[in-house]
Amino acid sequence: MELRNGGGEGRICAHGGSSTTNVQQPRRAADIELQMASVVPRSNGLVNWARSAVRLISLTLFLVLALSPVTAAAHIKSPALHGPRLPRTGALFGASVAVGSRTGPSKWQAVASFEDLIGRKESIDRESYAWDQIFPSPDDYLSRDLGRTLIFDWNTPGLNGRIIKWADIASGVYDSDIDNRAEGLIAFGAPAFFVFQHEPENNVGSSGTAQDFINAYRHVHDRFLADGVTNVSFAEVLMAYTFRQGTAEQFYPGSGYVDLIGADGYNWYSCPGRNDPWTWFSDVFDDFYSYGLGKGKPMMIVEFGSMEDPVTPGRKALWLTKAAATLKTWPQIKAIAYFDHGEPDSCDWWVDTSVSSLASYTAIGADPYFNPPQPPPPDSSTAAYVGVWDNEYGNPAGYPTQGMGVTWLFSGNRTHSVTDNSGMGLFDSGSQTMGALYTFKFVAAGNYNIYCTIHPSMTATIRVPLLITPLSGNLNTTFTVQWVTAGHPLATCTTCRSKDPAPATGKRGRMGLLRRPRRSKPIQAGGRTVFVPGSPMWGTGNRPGIRRTPRSTSGNDRRATDHPARPSLPLTRFQTARYAADPVEWLGRG
Repeated sequence: MELRNGGGEGRICAHGGSSTTNVQQPRRAADIELQMASVVPRSNGLVNWARSAVRLISLTLFLVLALSPVTAAAHIKSPALHGPRLPRTGALFGASVAVGSRTGPSKWQAVASFEDLIGRKESIDRESYAWDQIFPSPDDYLSRDLGRTLIFDWNTPGLNGRIIKWADIASGVYDSDIDNRAEGLIAFGAPAFFVFQHEPENNVGSSGTAQDFINAYRHVHDRFLADGVTNVSFAEVLMAYTFRQGTAEQFYPGSGYVDLIGADGYNWYSCPGRNDPWTWFSDVFDDFYSYGLGKGKPMMIVEFGSMEDPVTPGRKALWLTKAAATLKTWPQIKAIAYFDHGEPDSCDWWVDTSVSSLASYTAIGADPYFNPPQPPPPDSSTAAYVGVWDNEYGNPAGYPTQGMGVTWLFSGNRTHSVTDNSGMGLFDSGSQTMGALYTFKFVAAGNYNIYCTIHPSMTATIRVPLLITPLSGNLNTTFTVQWVTAGHPLATCTTCRSKDPAPATGKRGRMGLLRRPRRSKPIQAGGRTVFVPGSPMWGTGNRPGIRRTPRSTSGNDRRATDHPARPSLPLTRFQTARYAADPVEWLGRG
């Protein structure tokens, strides 16, 4: 529809582990041949002939993939096995979720709040990028680890409206950009859908002709394969209107270049500035589905949505319910992604514009047809991802966690490092260039200051919280505070300060201050401290939610702990999800 930008105060005497990963090269045909041959028994001549044929095919593939990028102008057919595994029955279910005050200030937080709203995990996470944006992003890596399949849109124009001509892409002017994105997709590793120029009809004229689009699409496709990208399925995505008008063929790159055909479509009824009639889902997408059947391709609906009918309450909910019923009669639709965006950037497509629309959408998400079996998410010891851009470190995507890693993605054009700035030399990535990954496992809570040794003005802080079990309770609850990964022999902690996020009323509650002696001592009980009701650590308090603790005679200063009640004012979708997932922010302090 439109382009959306992706866009140590403390001293913790503890050790962690680090690793630096360069971009992993994809498996070449020779590796594939060995794996295929390993499952073929050696019992008869027919099987031996089959093994010889596999070697011959593999050698041919190897020679094709070994061509240098410069000589890859000729078409390279897509490999038979690549990209996400499509369900035999049913459709993958997901959304494109806007970032903002209604949903969340970052992509990963917006998607998390959307999932909390609808009561299920998304199978599909659709993200759009301008030509000069770098992807996959830290948010995309986190989404991958949480088991979602990404749809990457790579679009012209670039940021700030800069026009990228399709003819220039096809002629090789932007090959370095294509190679960089290919390197990022290889490093990403997980299967994903890739869309070059979502809705190209909107850019005819500014970016070139329909034939220019086809040439550019083919060039990006072939360049990716020559660079070794084997983990994406290539999708062409047009507006549903184009299929209804019978003009989709002029944008079709060819069956050898397209793995899936996609469409975007809406019921625009009552959208400000338009005068469209009410249009049911089946009427929006019927011509698209017929076109895809004619091409013999699986299909995906990359954007869909409906407005409310201001005269007939519940009509949007019915639109969604009927959409699900229609999809069950269209088995070649393998993935759908709702367009969860709204004012002021677009028409009010939000799934929760009414109680009935949200209930209808939630029911679709709970339907077994839209929950087909999926491969398990990849094993990952990373809890958060951080982008290293030119001149700055990004905010973490995810929550840094004791005993798990933080992975930095070097995405800028310049060389940078991730180096501990505490003076203790806990970690140092060394000089890294675009495409490198560096991981460090934090075993103890605290604030870890980092800086770039090449550009010392580049600084940031990674906050690793204490682990509190349970996260809420009453005066009779036993709370366990874990300062460091259990059993770590070198873990120590001096001081920890904790505080609640600001409630909706704007008044900030204080969790209080727990202070150990200034001289570091080993954490007892494997890095855990237990607060038991009735012990000297707890007072009776004079109102619900307050725990008073007396000043210790041993020199430890234990102040009042204040747990404010859950905010009673209405919360936005994001605030509700955040309060449920992250009720306390713990900051280490030396």
